Amino acid sequence: MKVSDLKFIERNFRFMDQKTFSALVSNIKKDKFLTSTPLVMKKDDDYIIISGNHRVKACIDAGIDEIYCIVFDYLNVTEDDILRLQISHNLLSGKDDINILEELYNQIKDVT
Repeated sequence: MKVSDLKFIERNFRFMDQKTFSALVSNIKKDKFLTSTPLVMKKDDDYIIISGNHRVKACIDAGIDEIYCIVFDYLNVTEDDILRLQISHNLLSGKDDINILEELYNQIKDVT
């Protein structure tokens, strides 16, 4: 989808400080595409980002014009479903295994 066709959700309970957001933009620039797919709801003629607002904003800043999205139709869900999706996609996350993380990081030949 063209990022210009996407609308940001009105109330996003997640926030990202500028340092973290800048790192996200930098990562996307280096990758040259978005590697984590936003969840988007089609409502009438609008495509509203339910999960991935910061990633889409970072794509815009990184100069990425098109991204892959998971799109579902508003007609197939209730307002409660939409809120549950927004919360569950943004609230739950795992924890890092520092030993495996270190091993993986050390395997990267060029970390710049």
